[in-house]
Amino acid sequence: MRKTAEKTAKPVQALKRKVLVFASGLMGELTLKLLASRGRFPEVASNPPESMRRRATGKIFSLSDKFKIYETGGAKFSHAEGSLPEADCAVTIDWAKDFFHGCPAPYPVYHTHPSLLPLYRGYGAISEQFLRGVKISGLTAYLDGEGIDAGDIVFQEKIKISYGDIPADFIRACAASCARFIGMLEDGAEFEARPQNHEKGFYMARTRGRQTVIDFNASAGAVYNFITAYAYPFSGAVFYHGGAKCRATRCAVEKWAGEYGEPGMVTAKSDYGIEVACGEGTVVIGEIYKNGLIKASRSDIEPGDTVY
Repeated sequence: MRKTAEKTAKPVQALKRKVLVFASGLMGELTLKLLASRGRFPEVASNPPESMRRRATGKIFSLSDKFKIYETGGAKFSHAEGSLPEADCAVTIDWAKDFFHGCPAPYPVYHTHPSLLPLYRGYGAISEQFLRGVKISGLTAYLDGEGIDAGDIVFQEKIKISYGDIPADFIRACAASCARFIGMLEDGAEFEARPQNHEKGFYMARTRGRQTVIDFNASAGAVYNFITAYAYPFSGAVFYHGGAKCRATRCAVEKWAGEYGEPGMVTAKSDYGIEVACGEGTVVIGEIYKNGLIKASRSDIEPGDTVY
């Protein structure tokens, strides 16, 4: 997946549609950086940093030298409407899904979502797709509707998730699709809305707490998917060593099949990390949080130890 450019270009002239972007999170930050690199500077609405809903959630207000950014000042559009500028339409990026419920905006609102809707609706879409080993995903833009992530689709792009990609790579690709969509709106593009096939739709809850603990009894492929699903910008998959809580943030499959000791046994250590036996095969954990972010090769975890 390509990295996001951060340079700033001259403003695009004679826009045909004024777009207000409701942005938060890493996806919002990367989308705005891409827009700036293309000379596009829509007005932006965001939550103040202290109200952001998750760690590593993006630095929207650090871009105030390039964009005019309005604070929403509340969890609902009804609380923010008076402080926001006029617009022809709005686009939301990593935004509260019920923000407009009960108080619809006076212009079309297009929500963006990191999946090929109607698949993987809800806040847990990114991690769940990595958990399940999804290789073809995408970015969907849809009109505000009655159900969560259930409105009519107006724009959809496929995104390939390759071996070795982590959620941040996928988010970067989604941001590129968001930036293209916003540019098309500004240029006056018209989109045909099509209803979702609700029979295919399903919702993913946000994963919390002990749901992120690694089960080394699973296959190496499954453990790889699990650790990758909670890599940056998420806080990592949890395991324990000597009673100390650790978080794995980088992983690769070393051996796909075969038995190499009890699941959780550390079988080797190298510059690449620690190799751990799984229910079938082994994985190499390359990066961990243990009293800070460190290379697993520099940790106190040694061959013969058990992690759990």
